[in-house]
Amino acid sequence: TLFPYTTLFRSPTPQTDADLVRESCAWFAGDRAGCGYRFYVQLFAIAPALKTTLFAKADLQKQALRLMEMVDAAVKLLDKPNDLIPVLRDLGERHAAYGVVAAHYPVAGEALVATLAAGLGAKFTDEVKGAWLRTYGVIQTTMIEGGASPKGKALSQQYAARNPSKQ
Repeated sequence: TLFPYTTLFRSPTPQTDADLVRESCAWFAGDRAGCGYRFYVQLFAIAPALKTTLFAKADLQKQALRLMEMVDAAVKLLDKPNDLIPVLRDLGERHAAYGVVAAHYPVAGEALVATLAAGLGAKFTDEVKGAWLRTYGVIQTTMIEGGASPKGKALSQQYAARNPSKQ
């Protein structure tokens, strides 16, 4: 070609939801535990009862780190849905064993968005927010399916039998 640098002047390729989620995760990678802890602060501000029910005996520092490790693992699998979906279903089953029910997931999603908005500030654009909402929608749906599976229901019933006062 006459001008070999035409690729420099093309408009950028639109980013996928996975790209936007990964990029925004990288912005808070240096403070994963702090970000996880801020998530729980947001969660308890939205749903204070969770602090005295599901998380009554939780070490929030450890829980925050586990949360962020799981988010990191899920983000790494965003381009591999055949690997990610079974992991999320299993996670939904395990959460049923802790007393998590379908109604908790939208609350967690709200806390996630609030945490990201506060932590990312101006970088939390409408495009980034939309990518997170769509991504969390898949996570939420798949984990709820896991909790509603025969194994998830059995684990939920076992939790209810062990913890009648937390229902």
